[in-house]
Amino acid sequence: MTHCHLIGIGGSGAKSVEAALHLFAAGLGPDRVTVSFIDADAGNGNLIRAGETRQCYEDARRHLRNKNESALSEQCRLFKTEVSVPDSGPIWSPVPPGERRSLQELFYRNLMSADSRTLFDCLFHAGGESGSDSASEQGMSLFEGFRGRPSVGAAVIHAMAHKNNRSWKALLDALQRGKSEDVRVFLIGSIFGGTGAAGFPVIARLLRQALREAGIDRGVEIAGAMLLPYFRFPDPREQDAIGIAAKADAFIEQSRGALDYYYRLLKSEHVFDNLYMIGWPHLIQLKVSATGGKRQINPPLLPEVYAALAAARFFRKGALSTETPIFHTTCVGDLDKTPVLSWTDLPAIDPNSNNPEDSVKGSLARLLRFAVAYRNIYEPLLNLEGERTVGDQNWYQRLLTEAGVKIGGDTFQATVRTTTKYSEMLLRWAANLQAASRTDVLGVDLFDAAVFADGQTDENGMISLPDGWGPVGRRKFGEMIRDNPGTSLAAIFEALTEARLPDSAGAARFFEMLFNHCGLEPPPARRRRPRP
Repeated sequence: MTHCHLIGIGGSGAKSVEAALHLFAAGLGPDRVTVSFIDADAGNGNLIRAGETRQCYEDARRHLRNKNESALSEQCRLFKTEVSVPDSGPIWSPVPPGERRSLQELFYRNLMSADSRTLFDCLFHAGGESGSDSASEQGMSLFEGFRGRPSVGAAVIHAMAHKNNRSWKALLDALQRGKSEDVRVFLIGSIFGGTGAAGFPVIARLLRQALREAGIDRGVEIAGAMLLPYFRFPDPREQDAIGIAAKADAFIEQSRGALDYYYRLLKSEHVFDNLYMIGWPHLIQLKVSATGGKRQINPPLLPEVYAALAAARFFRKGALSTETPIFHTTCVGDLDKTPVLSWTDLPAIDPNSNNPEDSVKGSLARLLRFAVAYRNIYEPLLNLEGERTVGDQNWYQRLLTEAGVKIGGDTFQATVRTTTKYSEMLLRWAANLQAASRTDVLGVDLFDAAVFADGQTDENGMISLPDGWGPVGRRKFGEMIRDNPGTSLAAIFEALTEARLPDSAGAARFFEMLFNHCGLEPPPARRRRPRP
């Protein structure tokens, strides 16, 4: 058995893990994966949303794969991946709780010798005699991240990654399995921020060092996706930018220096078995900004999906050998027009697979269509009122009544609630992903989000979902996925009524049938020309 570990570092890392969870829900992940986050800003809005997605995924999967009551069949790809978190918890904050809020307090600057204090002040801006200025690197609060200062983050993470730290010890213990089983660790972080830029190389190097010290020279593979600058945001408002704040204008310059560091590092020592570097042709402009905390809620963006696809591919196939060619993906478009990113521009999990279940487009399209059909058509009927109204219909009888489902029971209603919550998370993620990723120089056209989202935004600028579903959404459902018509709502209803039942048990029978029949129609077979 292969033990897979996905670690999101910083805000971009958390958002990439969020994208990976949706890939896993669609059936594109490994059998099992342990998910964790590293972020000094534990209250970061992006981190909170990714954590909520993970928890919702686990809840929905637990209800649909409970072998005692309700279980999807082994063939079903819905929530196929078993997601867990380390025993130490899902989030490791390198900044310890307590009174040591700043760098100078964390390293006890006031107790240093004169020479050590001089060196410390040379490395980190002190901002005054005591170094206590909150606008300095030494004095700024670390509880809302490293504010675009990777040097600060690197020092903190390196100092806190020791065996007495429960989160770090849990990761080291996982590596020990490499003595008898395969272990794959995938890191995701940005190169241009604070926590990601600091933690990505430091964590990888410390893991390699731990492997050397343990005498493990095989069985453990370490890979990562490093996000180059792909978005920018307005400078924080003056009243919000207390002390040091990350500035988007510095992203490119910081990345130049970081890339030079990575070039020298990777030439001199073996750190990553595979390293994916993900950029974007034009910085995506975000509408709002925040220095940290719960207000830092950014929309999902397509480069994070590429990072998640890299992780899914690594978990499935392992590291590419040095002899294996590395494929480059480009957006295909007309030189005279603004290029438009479509499904063909998303790299495959396994380019050599002919299994349609491994198709990124087919898998994500089926999950999206399932979420839309479930939330808007079937979920409103999965209650006692719905049973009285349509309970005598054949699909209701064969998928629910004959499966022994107690419609008003607590267990079934909990399954309905968790599946609904996940479906809404997925649809909000998808709508914002496509809308926010479009720029003047690159369009995005994967699906028609108007089928399930009305374009209204909340206080954070995020697209929300309507309470009801209008006739436009119903009429366009079959054409929701671009470049490939899917079965209509009528065809899905007919399949639920007449198609062969799966091997699933209990309430899972209904969910599996709906999921399976929300797939895209296969493309028409190409007619072969007769040989002369």
